[in-house]
Amino acid sequence: MRFLLLVIYNILLAGLLPFIVARLYLKSLKNSAYRARIKERFALIQAQEKPTIWLHAVSLGEARAALGLIKELIAKNYTLVVTTTTPTGAEVIAGLKDSVTHYYMPYDLILLTEIFLKKIQPKIALIMETEIWPSLYYCLHKNKIPLLILNARLSMHSLRNLKLLSKAGLDINFAISKILAQSKLDLENYKKLGISCDKLLLSGNLKYDALVSAKALEFGKYLEREFGDRPVFVVGSTHHDEEMQILKLLPEILKRLPTFLLVLVPRHPERFNSVAALIQEQYKLVRRSELGKVKVTSDVTVVLGDSMGELLSYYYAGDVAFVGGSLVDVGGHNLLEPLMVNTPVITGSYLRNFSQMSDLLKTYHGIVCVSQAEEIIKILLELFNEPQKRQLLLASGKKVVEANQGALSTSIKVIESYLD
Repeated sequence: MRFLLLVIYNILLAGLLPFIVARLYLKSLKNSAYRARIKERFALIQAQEKPTIWLHAVSLGEARAALGLIKELIAKNYTLVVTTTTPTGAEVIAGLKDSVTHYYMPYDLILLTEIFLKKIQPKIALIMETEIWPSLYYCLHKNKIPLLILNARLSMHSLRNLKLLSKAGLDINFAISKILAQSKLDLENYKKLGISCDKLLLSGNLKYDALVSAKALEFGKYLEREFGDRPVFVVGSTHHDEEMQILKLLPEILKRLPTFLLVLVPRHPERFNSVAALIQEQYKLVRRSELGKVKVTSDVTVVLGDSMGELLSYYYAGDVAFVGGSLVDVGGHNLLEPLMVNTPVITGSYLRNFSQMSDLLKTYHGIVCVSQAEEIIKILLELFNEPQKRQLLLASGKKVVEANQGALSTSIKVIESYLD
């Protein structure tokens, strides 16, 4: 029954492939990186000379969470192939240069997956967070390649969907060697899905063990010098409508803090130009891409972070950070990133993607949450006018980070147990 469903799935996916490629092309009109290296999505890659560890991190967040793990495996002299699905994830991995081999993940067809596995010769497959690909799971099982899901999370919404697939015959338990869950709640959800208890381990969240590169710190210090001695508010990973909500606050903030500088960093590069146009309707703007040629003078109100892979540097250069994707119903982004570079955090209320992390930080007063953008004004004025409150907020957040580290060492031990 499972194989019959898999055949049907492959036939349907093959039929949809022209439309999937067309969609990729349309996305490439805004971001040319989607068009680059498209042959890799059809497993047209160079064969590896020796067996590898293969790690898949679908996009930006997963790639950043995996960085510490990847660097640790490199330090142990393992050969790594890393795949991503999106160009933003690829940008993160590109920072590792020649230490790993990067490809885009091929489409989930049995034929393409078999070709891909034959060329990279993985000893083990590591999937970050929750990526369920029926053909891939089948091929890994068929080729007796251990599959580990690292930093695994499973929301109630995903649990309901996977239960439906499982009832239809597309279960995943048969292919998985080990699931390293982020939290007790994730662990329980995997149990409800029918995953065997001996395949489950509570590892904690790799994001608490994330590393900050020397390059990120160096560029952060450069930005700090460019911004000068001004109150700097960095709003990172913003989505559509969030920039507008933040920009509406500026007149009131500038009345109280005349030298205030706002740094906006949109999540997706295809939105850089539209956000720049929005800012320039009211305020003087300098773009990150102009730095070196243009100075951030005292009459500049907004800096636009129109670059990828530099978010930690922006956060480093700020006095207070706001983590986007949380004023609109996106589900939030990684709240730990500003804390990693010693910047206190404000966030919105849409945090379903990081509910356990946000609940923990709220419990120990390590972040400030707002239900609407207007609340940010009062909080910013307090934090800028009373530095001791800013330091207290930061110290509380850092304590939570330090208390929850350890997922990296656990993950490495489990991976090496399979390699041995």
